[in-house]
Amino acid sequence: NNLGYGYYAGDFKGGNPDYARAVEWYLKAAELGEDAAMNNLGDGYESGDFNGGKPDYAKAKEWYLKAIELGNAYAMYNLGYGYQDGYLNDDKPDYAKAEEWYLKAADKGLSDAMIDLGLNYVQGNFNNGKPDYAKAKEWYLKAADLGNPWGLYNLGVHYDNGNFNNGT
Repeated sequence: NNLGYGYYAGDFKGGNPDYARAVEWYLKAAELGEDAAMNNLGDGYESGDFNGGKPDYAKAKEWYLKAIELGNAYAMYNLGYGYQDGYLNDDKPDYAKAEEWYLKAADKGLSDAMIDLGLNYVQGNFNNGKPDYAKAKEWYLKAADLGNPWGLYNLGVHYDNGNFNNGT
């Protein structure tokens, strides 16, 4: 997996990525059961880096699901994000699935998922268009408690805006 990442990041070719070699090493690691490599394959197909610049969302989802079978929280988060943005659902957001996957990743302690839960609760995406500031605050606090600076920032913004000042 680390070799795959090195090729992906361009560490071995003067800063130039070698996506073919990255895939080669990620696949070897994935065959050995390395869930991070599976998630990295998903990332590469999602971005299009492993498909000639064209995203392959079906293949990305396939790799994320394989990583999820092994408990990978980042893959859960990535699925949530894909459903939120709609690219895993025919370009239509599926907020119920996004919430489901963000919650699973957050339950594993991934603070980035907690931030996105808070954001979606503020925007009303998970509550039929109505903001749920109490849930947003809850998730921002959890992220802040884990040291995520965006949790602290979002708490400050919403206290400043008065969203969290009404006893919630």
